[in-house]
Amino acid sequence: IGIGAEITYRVLSGSADEERYRWDSLYRISENFKMDIKYEKLRTFAKINVHFYKTNKVDFYSNFGLGLVFERIEINQKPPSINYPNYYQYSNDNRTTFGIKAGLGLRAYLSDVVGIHAELSIGGPIARIGFCYKL
Repeated sequence: IGIGAEITYRVLSGSADEERYRWDSLYRISENFKMDIKYEKLRTFAKINVHFYKTNKVDFYSNFGLGLVFERIEINQKPPSINYPNYYQYSNDNRTTFGIKAGLGLRAYLSDVVGIHAELSIGGPIARIGFCYKL
């Protein structure tokens, strides 16, 4: 059995256009609204690893983790003209929740202390790969 920590950071961003119509006297006017979106997520977990097959070069394990998840979403909407003085243009939402994760992993050591690892899990990133260091 081993204990450890995990920190995962993810950011997604993008933009979109939305075409809206309004009437000015007898004419329908098309206007294009632009929107930028940014989503960030930071996970911090304390983990317990249960090793069920371990050699000097390979280590199979299962894990369970508890921690906090910090999320932030930012939406910036840009109206097409100054004809919308009270138009909602910006929003920002921060949220902190409790997180649980469970998974299966594999470490393959390339030397006595440095290796690569791969994990499949639920409650966190579905799949992850990376480097590991043996103390």
